Amino acid sequence: MTRLYNGAGHPLELGSALGRGGEGAVHEIAGRPGFVAKVYHQPIGSDKALKLDSMARQAHPSLLEIAAWPVDVLRVQPDGPVQGFVMSRVNGYREIHSLYGPAHRKKAFPQADWSFLVHAARNMASAFEAIHARGHVIGDVNPGNVVVSPQALVKLIDCDSFQISAGGRLFPCDVGVPQFTAPELQGQSFHGLRRTPDHDAFGLALLCFHLLFMGRHPFAGRYRGKGDMPIERAIRECRFAFGRHAHTRQMEPPPHTLPFAALPATVTDLFERAFAPPKLAQGRPGARDWLRALDQLGADLRACGRNGAHKYPRPLSDCPWCGLEQTSGTVFFVLPERFAAADLVGAGLPDFDLDQIWNRIQAIAPPDAEAMPAPAPRAGIVPTPLPDALRRIRRGNAIKAATIGGAALAAMLVHWRLGWLWLPPASGGAARLAPGAGAAVSLRSAPRGRSRRRGPFAPAIRPGTGADRAGTAGGSR
Repeated sequence: MTRLYNGAGHPLELGSALGRGGEGAVHEIAGRPGFVAKVYHQPIGSDKALKLDSMARQAHPSLLEIAAWPVDVLRVQPDGPVQGFVMSRVNGYREIHSLYGPAHRKKAFPQADWSFLVHAARNMASAFEAIHARGHVIGDVNPGNVVVSPQALVKLIDCDSFQISAGGRLFPCDVGVPQFTAPELQGQSFHGLRRTPDHDAFGLALLCFHLLFMGRHPFAGRYRGKGDMPIERAIRECRFAFGRHAHTRQMEPPPHTLPFAALPATVTDLFERAFAPPKLAQGRPGARDWLRALDQLGADLRACGRNGAHKYPRPLSDCPWCGLEQTSGTVFFVLPERFAAADLVGAGLPDFDLDQIWNRIQAIAPPDAEAMPAPAPRAGIVPTPLPDALRRIRRGNAIKAATIGGAALAAMLVHWRLGWLWLPPASGGAARLAPGAGAAVSLRSAPRGRSRRRGPFAPAIRPGTGADRAGTAGGSR
């Protein structure tokens, strides 16, 4: 079992490996079931070590609730270099692509309907807002960094790649995925690149679009021009394939997709602003804008009268999912076999996540160790004498016991032949006879002893047949 040391120099024993990637491995921690350790394969630089230490110092409860945020650093020796960090354990969550993809959703989230996806998008926007409220930027927004629970709760992972502001210093995010990168950053090196919440807003809009449109990428449509149109180029040229101006950019939505007009204007306007050219967008909608719009959308859904698994905006005159499933041959949502916990989402009941609550409890730092107080000196034990009344009673009882014992001894000396009466009974329960006792005494005890030795199947003695002799004879045999 590998031993590492936390920031305070206390040892931690690593358990079995839970996962392994190109950068490091995640292990259990003995005695801390709510946390795991990420250990890097290679030594990290001083800037990365300082970044992790700064993140651990800023482990606010609002961050721990929505992200696998570092809460402590790990070193090979108490004063050695940083080799990893401790973070909250994320149990029961799946990557977001298993929710928005119809094929994966049927296995990973069979109870999820469209209202579930709307609620997950809403919670994702809330997570982004919590990161931005603390002055940080996610930077590398992509589906692999977002996980969802069966209750549509969302958590962000791989937080050590975030762009962190701490102590007047900026620790940039050096990685990214071009298919989820804002158009003004396309083609630039991610190393040392300064990101802003507005760049995160582009990635947030992309992920929201994936959730609401069954995994479709908003820039992956039919290109009416010549040649191919890779997604990276379409993003750079702001060729939003679903928007009102898509035809002016030689784009149109792919077949068998949810019509863009099926969503209310409060949502479609946010997509138009997020994917418009930066100079024309007048600022992309932020996480709070998405939070309000998705809350309103989730509250304004109704169930289809033909298929209870279909949910759609109330203003629509007909269910768009019925027609879409008929033309595409794809079943997007299935009816749950039984009442599931996810049905409570949006029903006015509070969400409850045991892992989340337990992680918040475990994140509370223990008080600093203090010296144990010295025990007070023990006072000498002084016996308390009996009261005079009890002492007189005790003395009287001793005199009475001596008197009775003396009288018994005198009687034995005078009538010594009856001394056997004072002896205790033998082990078998039979009376002991004093040596020289008369034969009559022995004979009178014989029938009594015979009756005790009779087994359960011994024949009874009939009267008038010489019971004494039978008893004696039987006893001799």
